[in-house]
Amino acid sequence: MNLLNKLTIKNLLLNKRRTIVTIIGIMLSVALITAVASVYNSGIESLKKFEIHEVGNYHMIFYNVDSNNIEEIKNYRGVEEVLLTKSLGYAKVDSQNDGKPYAHVIGYDKNTMNNLSIQLVEGRLPENDNEVVIPTHLKTNGRLKLNVGDDITLDLGTRTYMDEGNILTQQNEYTEGEVLNIKETKTYKIVGIAERPANKVEPFMAPGYSFITLVKDNVFNGKVDVYVKLDKKNIKDYLKIFANIEGIEERAVELSAKSEILSDDEEKYVENEFNKAKYPLADMNIYLIKLETDPLGLSSMGGISYVAAVVIIIIIVTSVFCIKNSFDISITEKIRQYGMLRSIGSTKKQIRKNVFYEATIL
Repeated sequence: MNLLNKLTIKNLLLNKRRTIVTIIGIMLSVALITAVASVYNSGIESLKKFEIHEVGNYHMIFYNVDSNNIEEIKNYRGVEEVLLTKSLGYAKVDSQNDGKPYAHVIGYDKNTMNNLSIQLVEGRLPENDNEVVIPTHLKTNGRLKLNVGDDITLDLGTRTYMDEGNILTQQNEYTEGEVLNIKETKTYKIVGIAERPANKVEPFMAPGYSFITLVKDNVFNGKVDVYVKLDKKNIKDYLKIFANIEGIEERAVELSAKSEILSDDEEKYVENEFNKAKYPLADMNIYLIKLETDPLGLSSMGGISYVAAVVIIIIIVTSVFCIKNSFDISITEKIRQYGMLRSIGSTKKQIRKNVFYEATIL
């Protein structure tokens, strides 16, 4: 250790009170900046958890996908995992809501149940394909009261309109002329009651109350709904991934995701592209994607971001002045010392380096 560094340490030890006060000031400024940044980051994480809890842990959904295409979707770059659900059929129930006369039985596997946010208010999740969870709005909206432990027998079938080839789904609201083609009769035991599913699972205009049951993997044949989770490395390319899966141009997806009003030419271009889409019924969980990729781009986070930035700037400015005063006092006291060092050959660079060395120690 050279003479200047030894001299710096000796001065710090001789002025213990000022040294301790300076160190405390530095600690407080770092702690405050870290606290503000941590609060902001934990706020974003809380919003993510809330969105996953309310809507589900997925980034994209493709409805009515042929089961033969599941592996193809899994193999796209950026796809980490797929969650599958299958419509097992509709059954007439004694609902008092004329626009929602059905129970819609949906098959989940265990992984899907853990990720698609089934919010139980009573009972438990199904453990086999003879048990179901029913929604709370079956009682509040349909005026049909069923309890945990009850058995319910359902005549399950498919909804069609005009001809049997035109099969209707939850995305098609109830129509007076539709027909329910019964395929099987099955009795389920009600083991739980859950909050109304997210809008992506059961749209508001859907004609069926969601009855959720557990199924095995081999049941996922025919038409299924595919929920896609993207990996952290590629999630920023979500528009490109969505376009690749749909087989359309990325620009069309980018324009459709914009909040601004599109020109007539842009609207026509987007419409033409989506008419060519491999899966006509599809959507993205944009809010969750934005929280994980660009939270500052969300209007709900913009105000919080500005407040956090202003608070950090105030902390930095006040901390700089407080710490600078301490250094100014230290340098003023050592001006004579620095003059003596210059007189015996120390350069400006060496003295400046000595000041930085003192700052580094603190």
